[in-house]
Amino acid sequence: KDAVMRNKSKLIDDFIRENVDNNKSGFKQAKTDGSMDLESRLNNYIITARNNAVHELASAEGIEEETLTKFISEYDYLQREKPEIIQTAIRAKKGLKLMERTSMLRRITDRLREIINTFNWD
Repeated sequence: KDAVMRNKSKLIDDFIRENVDNNKSGFKQAKTDGSMDLESRLNNYIITARNNAVHELASAEGIEEETLTKFISEYDYLQREKPEIIQTAIRAKKGLKLMERTSMLRRITDRLREIINTFNWD
């Protein structure tokens, strides 16, 4: 029922579909000790999906991917948001009025919260 958990379950379902259902031969390959490296495959899948989500947001908002990545990295390290990272990037965009900047900041931070909640496992 929780929206965050629904997003995470969709992420895991997509991973299973791609790595188990659609790649049966690759899934059957085992490490030399007989175990499967499923956890590292899941971690790589999550990192790729998170990077894709950041890339899509950057493209949609016309903001540098590095700025969004820095915001997420700071959040991961400090466990709190640093909106000034996004504010600085928005201020650098010329021709935006105050209301447009405020709306853009809200949209970007809301979407970044979704990304953080979906792709972090704390």
